[in-house]
Amino acid sequence: MTSDFITQTVYWTIASLSAGLMVVFGFYFLYFRLKGRIEKEIGADEIQLVGLVLIMPTILLVGLTGLIKGEALATLLGAVAGYVFGRQVNAPPKSST
Repeated sequence: MTSDFITQTVYWTIASLSAGLMVVFGFYFLYFRLKGRIEKEIGADEIQLVGLVLIMPTILLVGLTGLIKGEALATLLGAVAGYVFGRQVNAPPKSST
């Protein structure tokens, strides 16, 4: 066994565990968010959360394994960050009573 093989094995193990933990904790958070509302409709926020929970580990694994270059990885992460932080929340207008 060469040191390069051991390094790659550790690298893949850390990447896989990180992605797995992101998925587990993401769905754990989603479960508590939907707890007691499962009979109601699932809203747009929950669908967005599921998408992020599935997309972020994928980007993490693809980026850590070197399958895509740094510029493409930065673009993907920037798109996700823009999606997460760029949402406008429309609050209902306050009624004066």
